[in-house]
Amino acid sequence: MKRLKKIFSVVLCLAMVLSLPGVAAAQSGSTVQTESSVACVDGTYYDTLSEAIKAIDGEGTVELVADVKLNTRVLISQGKSITLDMNGYTVKSDGGFFGGYSMLFENRGTLTVTGQGTMDATEGSNPFIGIENKSGQVTVVSGDIVASGNGIRNISGTLNVLGGTITNTETASNEEDSAVYTGAGSITTISGNARLTGYNTAVRSNGGDITISEDAYLTGKFGIMLFNSPGENTADASHSHLTMTGGTVEATYGFALSGNNLMSAMCSAEITGGTLTSTAESTGIYWPMEGELTIGGKAVVEGGTGIEAKMGTITIKDSATVTGTGEYLEGIPEGGGSQAEGSAVLASAQMYGASEGQYINSPDLTVNITSGTLTGTNGNAVTVYNTEDTEEQTAQINVTGGELIAADNKAGVKVIAEKGANETQLVQGTEDNSFVASRSKTKVTVSSDAALAAVDSNGQVSYYADVNDALNANEAAAADPVNIYVLGDSQVDSEALKNQNVKLTTAKGVELDVNSDVDGMIVKETVNADGSKTYELVSGSELAAPEVTVAADKTSVHAGETITLTAVADHEEQGVTYSYAWYKDGILIAGESTKTLKVTESGIYTVKVTAIKTDGDVTLTSEAAESAGTACTVEPHQYGDQWKNDEEDHWQECQCGEKANLAAHEFGQWVVTKEATASEQGSREKVCQVCGYTVTETIPATGSDDVPKTSDENNIILWAAMMIVSSAACAGMMAKRRKSEK
Repeated sequence: MKRLKKIFSVVLCLAMVLSLPGVAAAQSGSTVQTESSVACVDGTYYDTLSEAIKAIDGEGTVELVADVKLNTRVLISQGKSITLDMNGYTVKSDGGFFGGYSMLFENRGTLTVTGQGTMDATEGSNPFIGIENKSGQVTVVSGDIVASGNGIRNISGTLNVLGGTITNTETASNEEDSAVYTGAGSITTISGNARLTGYNTAVRSNGGDITISEDAYLTGKFGIMLFNSPGENTADASHSHLTMTGGTVEATYGFALSGNNLMSAMCSAEITGGTLTSTAESTGIYWPMEGELTIGGKAVVEGGTGIEAKMGTITIKDSATVTGTGEYLEGIPEGGGSQAEGSAVLASAQMYGASEGQYINSPDLTVNITSGTLTGTNGNAVTVYNTEDTEEQTAQINVTGGELIAADNKAGVKVIAEKGANETQLVQGTEDNSFVASRSKTKVTVSSDAALAAVDSNGQVSYYADVNDALNANEAAAADPVNIYVLGDSQVDSEALKNQNVKLTTAKGVELDVNSDVDGMIVKETVNADGSKTYELVSGSELAAPEVTVAADKTSVHAGETITLTAVADHEEQGVTYSYAWYKDGILIAGESTKTLKVTESGIYTVKVTAIKTDGDVTLTSEAAESAGTACTVEPHQYGDQWKNDEEDHWQECQCGEKANLAAHEFGQWVVTKEATASEQGSREKVCQVCGYTVTETIPATGSDDVPKTSDENNIILWAAMMIVSSAACAGMMAKRRKSEK
């Protein structure tokens, strides 16, 4: 019995010892570092990384002291908070089976990676993931993580990449390879100076939430891909969302940001800072799916096409910059992908949406451009291509502001109807006007705040920020009808219609002098019901040119006088009015548009007069009739060489009394003309060196102390007496000196 009690006591003691937390792990460590030591925890060294992590109960730091080769994955269990200091070393697989695990580290707790060093998951078929985060929290401060599949796979936890580099090196069979993968419900933040490099894709998100900020840099053949989880477009799927306030996403082959119309419905992106770029052969952002894309703040997007949208809601606002750098193409957009065509924004309308699997709620496409700078380096700033492939989609493109910069001979906004002509409408508002182009279920509205003019020609509508660019469509060789609309005031004061196929319409309140540049044709102006005006060419026989002569009240005057010329117009029809344009020596005199002209310069003067006849809302303007020339002579002033003067000034004078060269006198020095004596006054004078005007003054007699003397009045006798006295004094002083010396 005593023996049984003794055995029971020993077993009980062993059980108590083994039940103490951390004791078993501590027994496997050593306070002395050996050749087999790979990690250190609070001064205790361990031969395996797993032992070091197990030794921490709760929170602690594991410092690598040697390179580590793993034969299975390292687990950070729930409830643990581990800081792994790479300390310049490498953790990698030993190249074996790896226990069937696909990751170097599996995190279910909290893992922070610091220090310089490398996690390498590139050898063998396993592992192919550096860190897999399952409902835990991973923070990467520094170090390098490289894997063949995913550098980090954030399944459902929180990932913060503050620095370091994360890279993947191969294509995965499931196409989920990327530097960082984010799953449904996960939260991923990439900031600081973090660097992500994907063999194909930098970040692939299947239902995750991603934030990119500060100086983070992401690159790969593709930048960021947004998908649902599961991949189908279903209402209960988790939808990826991107928030970008800074950093750079650079695609070296494909899209900087993209999704898929069958797998990405309701994914979204809000980009208010940073830069997304692709090559000139690819599109910067490809948005083929239902969902919201917002480009605002100071965000920069650049690609062969800056942004192509086929579905969803796209908003461009604030000071955002979108640039298309590719060679200009005008062919139909590609289905199942995107082809760079040189526009800042390409809206491929009525192309997708015929199948319910392509969307969840709506297949429609809406593009709202309120501000920002959109540049087509070789193409249009905005291109809307209405394919009309499907009636299921409604497309609305609204451009209410922003700076639209297009290449030479390209448009700020161009609307292409694939299967017919666009319908157009001028819409006039209280603060601005807009022009609408629509066909089928695609409607494009552009405000005068974004484009001042539009051209509708042969089924295409082009909008221009500069009215002059629109007026270039006013060509003499125009074979098809061309309608030009001027939506707002511009620096263009007049325009000559060059072809009867060209019509010019101005919005209400826009003033433009329109005339004919075609012999035998005149301008017909029609005031439309909305107050706009349409100008077109009709035969000159509808209103003949007037007869015109010029009457002059005189033809020769002296300078300062005026000749009055009066245009005398006559017409065979009653009720006509006239417009006048005066010319001097063949050059138009600006601002002279009345029947009379005041002439103050010599020259040959003519007047061109047009007859104007109004009948209701229609006004005809005839060809201009030019008068014979009237020679007018204005004789200049003749001043000669004679000067006139008064006490202050001198001048030259024309016979008409006009003064010239008026100026103050320029006097020389005073010259004494008579010396003054004690009893007689003298005199002096000064003369203007220009006109000869002379000023004379009297010099008082020397007997007066009040007047300064003007000549030498010294007395010779007085000087002689003073010299005698001085000589006597000097002689006396010399005699006294000699006496004293004796």
